[in-house]
Amino acid sequence: MDIIQQQLDKRQGRQRKVIKFFAVICFGLLGLALTKEVFAGGEVDYVQGVNVMPCRDAVKQPLSNKMVADCRAQGQHTPHRVETEVRDEQTGRIYVAEVQATLVAKCGDTYCYTVDDRDGTPKGTNVGASVKGDYSLEVGWYLSVDSNNHPTAYREDVGPLHHQPVYMYNCAEYNECADKVVLSH
Repeated sequence: MDIIQQQLDKRQGRQRKVIKFFAVICFGLLGLALTKEVFAGGEVDYVQGVNVMPCRDAVKQPLSNKMVADCRAQGQHTPHRVETEVRDEQTGRIYVAEVQATLVAKCGDTYCYTVDDRDGTPKGTNVGASVKGDYSLEVGWYLSVDSNNHPTAYREDVGPLHHQPVYMYNCAEYNECADKVVLSH
């Protein structure tokens, strides 16, 4: 009986209006920002480098020599290849394969898409919607924006694509806090 009641409570909770609660905790020495969003149906934690990554300065792509903003959670330490699920376009079969870990994407007026064929990710694959530009991101991530409209990568299971709030903007991540002084009384 308790299981049935829990399931009913979950259903009713999903139907209620979503309640948002924002809290930002900055760990200065680690440069880690944690944003908590509380919903009627549960809680979402954004942890930089784990499930969200603000895009950083441009880096040169080794094969194309093109400068792109780096949105990879592991940055320059991203492995060359990773294991992930891949869908066979002809049969629809899903299997695990070792693929290139970094995707290069271009964002236009409406969508972001991959610019070349990579194992398991054909050219033109939709990888979100963000600010116009060229980006590198990891397989299993998509592009969107944070609360201040900066380009940000989200792991594929969290974020605005899943009707969750965007990552809370933190000026320290963009070196934009230097001229802002907070006075306390």
